[in-house]
Amino acid sequence: MILERANEDNEMNLSVLLTNPSKTNLLLAKQAGASEIVLTCPRDCEDPTIPLTESVERVRKHGLNVNVVERFLPHDKIVLGLKGREKQMLYIKRLIECMGKLKIHVLCYNWMVCSLLALSLSLLWVHTRTTHYSPLLIGLEHELISRKEEEVL
Repeated sequence: MILERANEDNEMNLSVLLTNPSKTNLLLAKQAGASEIVLTCPRDCEDPTIPLTESVERVRKHGLNVNVVERFLPHDKIVLGLKGREKQMLYIKRLIECMGKLKIHVLCYNWMVCSLLALSLSLLWVHTRTTHYSPLLIGLEHELISRKEEEVL
């Protein structure tokens, strides 16, 4: 996924979402002309500070900048008001504080009702297709979506 953003000089900056900011992926992103990297929220940890800082340092060593953190934000218990939401709120607080220190100004998240619904709805993108009329139009295959939802549930 490549995002476009204009800077103050009206030059286009390319950002690349990397779920794995490995040396190889960073070199490929830079070779493709990206100047910015979008990172995902660190997973499988209680405190995102160390893994996020390490990822940002790795990105910057390759001459790239991190401008956004998105995806995998643990917040389902917060949204549903469930036990364990305090732990998720602490994670998000630490994430935002760390992002501020690292000069990352954008956090993207999706406040879906629950993770299962979010997973189910994310399958919509699997079944979108451009039409022959215009690259700006997409079509949904509702029958395929219904089948996929049954498989998930």
